[in-house]
Amino acid sequence: MHRQAVLCQTILLSFSSSLMVPPLWAEDPAIVPPVAIDASALFEKVKPSVVVISVGDRTGKSTGVGTGFVISKEGLVATNRHVIGESRQLYVTAADGRPLSVQAVHAVSKNQDLAILQLSADQLPPSLELGSSAQVVPGEPVVAVGNPQGLRHSVVAGIISAKREIDGMPMLQLALPIEPGNSGGPVINKRGEVIGIVTMKSAVTENLGFAIESDGLRELLSHPSPIPIDRWQTIGALDPTKWESVFGSDWRQRAGQIVVSEPGNSFGGRSLCLTKGDPPTVPYEVMVSVRLGSEEGAAGLAFASDAGDIHYGFYPSGGSLRLTCFRGPDIASWQILEQVRSKHYLTGQWNELKVRVEDDRIICLVNQQKVIESRDVSLRRGRVGLVKFRDTDARFRRFASAKGLPAGPSKEETILLDQALDRSKSGAMDRYLVEHADLAADRLDRRVSDLEEQVRSARQLRSRVQEEATLTALAKEASQPDESIDLVRSALLLARLENSDLEVSSYIDELAQMAQTIRTSAANRPDIASLDRYFFEEKGFHGSRSEYYHRSNSYLNEVMDDREGLPITLAVLYMSLAEKLGLKVTGVGLPGHFIVRWQPAEGASVFIDVFDRGRRMTKEEIDHVILQTAEEPIPVESYLADKKAILNRMLSNILRATQEERNIPAMKRTLSAMIAMEPDRVRERWQRGILALETGDKDQAEVDARWLLERQPEGVDLEAVHQLLELATRRENLAEDQSP
Repeated sequence: MHRQAVLCQTILLSFSSSLMVPPLWAEDPAIVPPVAIDASALFEKVKPSVVVISVGDRTGKSTGVGTGFVISKEGLVATNRHVIGESRQLYVTAADGRPLSVQAVHAVSKNQDLAILQLSADQLPPSLELGSSAQVVPGEPVVAVGNPQGLRHSVVAGIISAKREIDGMPMLQLALPIEPGNSGGPVINKRGEVIGIVTMKSAVTENLGFAIESDGLRELLSHPSPIPIDRWQTIGALDPTKWESVFGSDWRQRAGQIVVSEPGNSFGGRSLCLTKGDPPTVPYEVMVSVRLGSEEGAAGLAFASDAGDIHYGFYPSGGSLRLTCFRGPDIASWQILEQVRSKHYLTGQWNELKVRVEDDRIICLVNQQKVIESRDVSLRRGRVGLVKFRDTDARFRRFASAKGLPAGPSKEETILLDQALDRSKSGAMDRYLVEHADLAADRLDRRVSDLEEQVRSARQLRSRVQEEATLTALAKEASQPDESIDLVRSALLLARLENSDLEVSSYIDELAQMAQTIRTSAANRPDIASLDRYFFEEKGFHGSRSEYYHRSNSYLNEVMDDREGLPITLAVLYMSLAEKLGLKVTGVGLPGHFIVRWQPAEGASVFIDVFDRGRRMTKEEIDHVILQTAEEPIPVESYLADKKAILNRMLSNILRATQEERNIPAMKRTLSAMIAMEPDRVRERWQRGILALETGDKDQAEVDARWLLERQPEGVDLEAVHQLLELATRRENLAEDQSP
């Protein structure tokens, strides 16, 4: 693994409800309420055998949700015919979330609306037992399991209200609610047997549906007519005489493009789509235009392939361009030969990739510009095609392979295109563009990419300006004597790091208005009781219990908006109002819990838990909290917190929340705030340098590395800091990691 990845991982690492289903039955006086059925127990028994089925639309995108269930140890799954559609891609997911591979459509009956799928033999869910629908009697209690309205693996209890014949087919009438997504789900009797397959709901009433009898499914099982899945999925299928897919992804064709989105079953989600026929002989060229759904993806050209684990790949990945030699099935046998970033690569646009393979070198180009030249000669003969990794959503067009391929527009043609595009700005279409439409489209892609890059740069600069202004203001507050720090303003500055549009002054004004309201209600003689009444009763401020660790609880503006927060943020508001009212309230930073102390004009101090709606705490309760981390009682006065300590504790809470979310940009901003308040922080400098490198901010990483090397603080691994500096100052050919 690359040293940058090791450094980044090091810093990142440092950091049931019961089912209650009421019985439902049709509003028919002839039907008596069903006998009790343990829906919860039945649900737990059959749930592992119930699967989610969705189909691909005309573009191959998964859409719609239906239900199926396993009926044999050989991996047969029963569902409705209308669930699987006609010649569509099929996606099956087990109850535990595992994707299951469909090998064939085992049997189909349009008349009965039944279908049976054959799954691969790997890690099959358990099967359900088929009961006899001939023995079913009206009034028999049942449960149905399915995915109504996409709410996966739901259960509902009811009864068999009647047995009817509809369009010549025997059906079970169900007194229970049926919704889209229930179709294909099993109807289970109290013995756990499948006696029906949900197929339709009534258009008249909610609690009425119908199921196909299980005996019809048993009959279909005895008359299979298997259709391999590659033959079933005819919509958008690639021409099998021209293309062969390897490692399982679903490569399809749409509007002259080849599209792929599902991960392959090779390591790293790798999948290949190779041309058939004799492999090209050296020298040769191969090219394609590719567009990634996200720049986090990786997809491009494969060449010199043995139709298995061995091949070259040239592809964009994470904004870089890679040439990789794949010599086996896993990462240990893969070698990134070159990785570069190029201004010629169009982020988010179509990019033409081209590779020229010669006896002694490989030349890689993006949009007619050479970006890589490798002298690796370990592979030469093999097939060519496309490759993609992980769950990348990618589109390909204009694939070609030959001894020599067109070199793209000449300089003169590019000038003519630009002139024609400029002339067309007035609205009149220039004829030259029509005659060279493909070239014009590529040229416009370049212009669009340039404009989008300008927009991205402007937005990034705006964010940086706002962030720097906020950090500067925070540093100015922290540099004052503690009694002069505006605690509320500083806390709002912390929140503005995550919301650059936050108007600090508006919240300060709101707090002043709240204090005035308390004065007015208390006839200008406010006391702690009037503050409590307003804060906890009228405004309803309270501790966040269900979402305690949510970042919003640490941002003062959101706490004011939502009336909910952590002990420390609620305490900051409470103390600020108390100060405006002339009440002496200070913060107490107990281990793991923050409270406040009110010092009345006469008498002993009163300790208040603002998280618990102003509950007064006894000395015994406070000592109990302290003894959670201390061996003996420590005077509560030792935990009195000044303003800077409060802000640092708030920052620690925010940092902990961002670490749990793995939100690296937010972690970096929080560390910057810590450093702005206390510039000599060593650990935070090191952490920020690592995260800056992770987010591509090499300038900041270099600054932090040099700061550490200049001061050489005790306990710092200077060799690791030197490695950080080396990575931060390396500007070209940075191999960011070793994944595809």
